[in-house]
Amino acid sequence: MNRTAFRPRRCVAVLICALALGACSSGASSKRSSKAGGGASGTGRVVEVEQLPQSHRDLLRAYGAGGDAWESARTQALADPALTRFLVENLFLELVRAHRSLGGDDGERAQRARDRARTELARLGAPAAPTLAAALEVADDVAAELAAQTLGAIGRPALPALLEVLAAPEANARQRAALALARMPHGAREEPRVREALVGASADKEWFVRAQVARALGARGVRDVETTPWRVALEKLLADPDEAVVEAAAGALIELADPLAIRALIEALGGATDEAQLRKFRALQGALERLSGAGPQPSLAAWQAWWRENRARLERGE
Repeated sequence: MNRTAFRPRRCVAVLICALALGACSSGASSKRSSKAGGGASGTGRVVEVEQLPQSHRDLLRAYGAGGDAWESARTQALADPALTRFLVENLFLELVRAHRSLGGDDGERAQRARDRARTELARLGAPAAPTLAAALEVADDVAAELAAQTLGAIGRPALPALLEVLAAPEANARQRAALALARMPHGAREEPRVREALVGASADKEWFVRAQVARALGARGVRDVETTPWRVALEKLLADPDEAVVEAAAGALIELADPLAIRALIEALGGATDEAQLRKFRALQGALERLSGAGPQPSLAAWQAWWRENRARLERGE
């Protein structure tokens, strides 16, 4: 996978303007809404359709016309980075505006517009990923979810852009990036780099980011050919000071389904003796029951005895 050039600050500036415009136009008159088909300049200034360069106007008209005219215009746009960026920004704006209009008087038309915009963004692939990933930094929850879903439709080519957001200054963006990575397909030769980025993010200063990273480690690890590096990363999170992170890590280990995590779970259970850590205790106990298939055990000593009796068998993969 080639690393896509990603300039999050520039994309963020454009999306702030575009998403604000979409929110305003969703309840505006048809005259005002017609202005939303334009774009945003590099400075964030909204541009009327009539003020756009001819190439930009022709592209928007071709999209509206569809068919062969659109296919030809789309091919030409992909040969011009600036025109490609303009196309992606407007398609994402169309996606968000249409989604927000689903409950309106013409819901069927809005759904068709939304589905078409999402399909076209997915077809664009890697060139669309930086703008969509930038939406995870600035958009509201609804628009961010639309961006994440579309990144998922793009698949592997979107991974580099998501890894950039995983290191964003905003904790909310990092959490969204981890959530999106949990849904993304396996990265093939790039998967070790994805895992490395997630392992680094498991030390995030915010507990809710670490918890989401734990879930992503489990979700991606179960799709990998080898579970060991993912298991080791999750085992470390069992020592996290926040109960919610430990709970997420225990759940991820259940999803990973590597019984060799039982030893680490037993060790973590031994440290969950405080009554205030009931949530942590239940998560660890539940993970042990699921991975061992042994059912509830009456004490920590019972779990330790179970491990001594079954360790060799599990290490042999039986």
